[in-house]
Amino acid sequence: MSTLLSFGEVLIDLLPVGHSGLVHEPIPGGAPANVAVGYAKLGGKSLFAGGISADDYGQLLTNTLAEQGVDVSCLALIPDAATATVLVSLDGQGERSFSFNRQNTADMLYREADFDAIDWSKIDIFHLCSNTFTEKAIFNASLYGAKKSS
Repeated sequence: MSTLLSFGEVLIDLLPVGHSGLVHEPIPGGAPANVAVGYAKLGGKSLFAGGISADDYGQLLTNTLAEQGVDVSCLALIPDAATATVLVSLDGQGERSFSFNRQNTADMLYREADFDAIDWSKIDIFHLCSNTFTEKAIFNASLYGAKKSS
């Protein structure tokens, strides 16, 4: 099976608990992180690249990826940045809506130089998410990664 490198956001979904909507449970998430986990569960060699915080949520995310069989050696520790969070709200029918907190969070601070540490000769598939196109610096890093992968 091919080796996948998934790149982008790894974050905490804050899901409401109970009926008040005032208490939330932190759940590891982020579409590219979910792809990496899914690929690993299918038996593929899966790596994840992205910025990770040194805060408690960052530790939870790193541990969860590793526990799910994802190689976390391509994570870049961003010690002074917070972990991105998503506040999830549910309407009366259970339909979700999302409010993202991703300003200067660790996932937004992965840079071109972080990609240079990766051994691209061992990567067959490079996956990224359009959320990395939302700000210029992370967009440029995304393009750089795509060029390195070809």
